This record gives sequence, C-alpha cells and structure tokens, in this order.
Amino acid sequence: MEGIDDIREYDRDRICTAVGSTSEDYLKKEDVDHTTKASYQQCWNDENVHVVITDEIILAGLNQMNDYQTGEGEEAKKGHVVRLAGTVESYGVGLTAGDPIFEYLTCRAIPKDWESNVSTNLEEMAKKHLDSELLQR
Repeated sequence: MEGIDDIREYDRDRICTAVGSTSEDYLKKEDVDHTTKASYQQCWNDENVHVVITDEIILAGLNQMNDYQTGEGEEAKKGHVVRLAGTVESYGVGLTAGDPIFEYLTCRAIPKDWESNVSTNLEEMAKKHLDSELLQR
C-alpha cells in the first residue's frame, strides 16, 4: 500500500478506524467509505477488517500487543503504515482540575523532555513493530 488511493480499493467493511478520531475525519474528508468501531483494538480484532486507519504509534502498539509467530518461528508484523497526507495527530495530558501548580509543572516538563522520552520509551518498540523506512525521517 502506498497511500489513500490504495485504501479506496477495499470495500467499506474492510476499512476501519475508531469513531470520533482524526483518522475518521480524514477518511470523511477524502470521501473514503469505511466503518468505525469504539476502539482501534476492536477494528484490529475484526477478522473482516483488512485496513485499520490510525497513527504510527498506535499501530506500533497494536503490533506489539498482537504479535504472532510465523510457521518458521519468526515474528511477523500484522500491520503496515501508510502515510496519509495532511493529517496531524495531537496528544494530550489529563490533569486534575483546579491544580494550577501541577498544570504549570506539566506544561513546562513536556516540551523540555518530549524527544528524549519518546526515544527512550518508544523508539525500540517502533523499530520492532513498524517498517524501518518510516523511522528514517
């Protein structure tokens, strides 16, 4: 798969994303007929679904949780990343309401250590569970 045009080749029930996600918004904008479920995991677990639309880190997590062995004992990836042009995945942090000091400290800490935290905690998982060419940006 190379992009959105390849995804269009699948029937509606073969393409799935989480309801209310930015991926769903993208598919609607691109006029790609698809189905939605309450979570990406539900899409992943549906044997009729061939394409799960989500961002790279979620796909890496799904791959990690759902690893399986090939007949020769080698680990195989169940997913493949297709870069969808014009999409942005935003992440947030949930904080207890009314705690201005914690909010201030959290907002200061995230930008400072974001890159090192990602590389420390997610880089190995991403290397193992995503195509290597996607990691070389």
